Amino acid sequence: MELVCALLLLMLGTSAAAPQDLSGKRLTFPQETDTDHVTLRLNRTELGALSVCMRVFSDLRRPYALFLLKRNFSNTENTFLIGNLPDRSQYSVKYINHWSLFNYKDNYILNAWQSVCGTWDAVSGLAQIWIDGKHSSRKFLSDSPITGNMSVILGQSSDPALGKSNPRNRDSSFVGMLTNLHVWDYVLDPLAVRNYGQHKSSAHGNVLDWSQLDFEIHGRILIE
Repeated sequence: MELVCALLLLMLGTSAAAPQDLSGKRLTFPQETDTDHVTLRLNRTELGALSVCMRVFSDLRRPYALFLLKRNFSNTENTFLIGNLPDRSQYSVKYINHWSLFNYKDNYILNAWQSVCGTWDAVSGLAQIWIDGKHSSRKFLSDSPITGNMSVILGQSSDPALGKSNPRNRDSSFVGMLTNLHVWDYVLDPLAVRNYGQHKSSAHGNVLDWSQLDFEIHGRILIE
C-alpha cells in the first residue's frame, strides 16, 4: 500500500523537499499532454554561458522540446530552448527571439538512447549541438547573458520554432525517457562533450546535477 501511494505521488505531482539523487534512474514521460512537465529550480540570477547534456529515448517524429530555461517563474517567455525537429532533421537552439538551426542526417535514431548536448556562450555568441559525441557546426545565437530568476522546464514548451505559439501545446510536448541531465555555466571543452556522448564521462554539472536535483513533478511522469 505504501508503494502504491508513493507511485501515485510521483505520477500526479510531487515536490522534492531536498535535492534528490537520481543516479541510475530516469524520468519517463508516457503521454502527449499540454500540462505534464517537470520543473527544476536554479539558484542562479545570471548565466553567461551554458552547456546542457542529457540522454534521451523517444520515438517521436514531430518537433518536441528537450530543455527549456525560463526567466521568472510566472513568465511565459521561452528564454533558452533546445528542441528537436525530426521531421526536418534539425535541432533548434533558441535564445528569446533568436534561434539557430542545426541540420543532421541519420543522427536521430528512433527507440534508442542518444546523448544530446548543447553549448552556448555570450562572449562569442556561438551555439553548438552534439549528438552521441559528434558535433555540429557552430552558429551565432546571442551575445547577451541570461539574467533574472530562472527555472528549467522538461516536457513542455511553447515556441514558434517548434511550430506552436500557445503557452503549452501537446503537439510539441516530449514523450519518451530522459536521464543523466547535467548543466554547466561554461562551455565544456570538446573532449569532455565527446566523452559524455560516448558514455566515458561521469562529470557532474555545476548548475544542474542529476545526482543532486531539486525538482517538482506535475502530472503523469514517472521516476523509474
